[in-house]
Amino acid sequence: MPNFVFLFFTAALAGLGWYILKRHSSPQVQQQKELEQVEKQNRVVEASWEDVQLEDPLSMEVGYRLIPMVDNRQNGELLGRISGIRKKFAQEMGYLPPVVHIRDNMEVKPSS
Repeated sequence: MPNFVFLFFTAALAGLGWYILKRHSSPQVQQQKELEQVEKQNRVVEASWEDVQLEDPLSMEVGYRLIPMVDNRQNGELLGRISGIRKKFAQEMGYLPPVVHIRDNMEVKPSS
């Protein structure tokens, strides 16, 4: 007789499992799941200014003795080298760094 109880309990669990499987595999539920997945994929995320990181401009201050290195009229090569470094970096890394602003500053040491 104890086998009857176990068989009855097994049959009840099998019936419950079949019922749950049928309920979850109905066409309406499947369509609803597919629609949710499509909506998830089609959601457009709008970017705001909070999402964008603004870059700090690059600047370099030189002393008055180093101005000839920067001045193109005096055959200065520093600007050409900086632009070459930027181009090479852009080709290798896929990112163009911002323009480097060069200024003379009388407060820094003449040779720095």
